[in-house]
Amino acid sequence: ELLKLRLLNGVHQALAYPAMLLNHEFVHTAMADKRIREFLGHYTAAARCTVQAVDGLDTTEWISTVLERFANPAIKDTIFRLTEDATNRCSVALAPCMTNDAIEPGKGLSEAQLRAIVFPVSCWARCLLSSIANGALPCTKPLNRDDRAKELG
Repeated sequence: ELLKLRLLNGVHQALAYPAMLLNHEFVHTAMADKRIREFLGHYTAAARCTVQAVDGLDTTEWISTVLERFANPAIKDTIFRLTEDATNRCSVALAPCMTNDAIEPGKGLSEAQLRAIVFPVSCWARCLLSSIANGALPCTKPLNRDDRAKELG
């Protein structure tokens, strides 16, 4: 469960806010952005340090599969959907990576790993400030379920 929270749900959140600030609308187009892919490599490496190995599961392969799924244009997932219920999702998926007990005693995250984990939280805060100042987040438009159904075919 912890692996799923930090390396699936957490990756959704780590992707969503930088992608929103870069004005991406869809997850698969954000994944095609080298800046996002490179950052997610750093993020997953850092978040991986906060979960214990699961017997019978190759964590490297699992992360790779998650990222491949996110890059699949057939899924047509939106950045906007990933940002719904942001405060709860960030508190459950991102913030626990920064707690004292996230790492085994005697070990710690490097400064670069801490930056990778804090970066999406900073982007989330920037999106909040943008929404307060401008009345909307950078790439969002009003959610219209009829239009969304047409997009999905």
